[in-house]
Amino acid sequence: MVVSVGVIVVSTSLLRRRLRPLRNGRVGSAQVLSGTYVAISVVGAVRAVRTQREVQFAGLRLPGTPRTQAFTIGTPLSAPPVMLIALVVATRRRRTDVVTALAGMFLVGVLGERDTYAVARRPWSDPLSTMCAVLEATLPIAMLHHGWRGRLDRDTITL
Repeated sequence: MVVSVGVIVVSTSLLRRRLRPLRNGRVGSAQVLSGTYVAISVVGAVRAVRTQREVQFAGLRLPGTPRTQAFTIGTPLSAPPVMLIALVVATRRRRTDVVTALAGMFLVGVLGERDTYAVARRPWSDPLSTMCAVLEATLPIAMLHHGWRGRLDRDTITL
């Protein structure tokens, strides 16, 4: 539990430094959501590789080791790197339609993964994996909410 709190604190401080302010020192909430999703996805990928968790999407076991899956198709606790890069680029360019589509794909990916339900059944057996799975499911819902309302530019948070 201490490790997960430390990871959140470190990723939040790095996130504050890396985000480009929109105007008047403000950062868009879409930037905060996507940056947090990328940070949690990286933490989840590292955790999945360390615990040797293989992808089992919709009941199908996909080929490769967890290490190769982390760099190609993603892990049970992270999205594919190509999609994460696309999320960052779409958020910086304020492409609401692309962010919404990616958030929908992230949500389908998390809900289709067998490990999500295994972690949900026993949340205290691995708190870091539980935190990653919960955030990997809730952050895309928040991105979908912002995307449907078209609020990538208007909704800002002062850091």
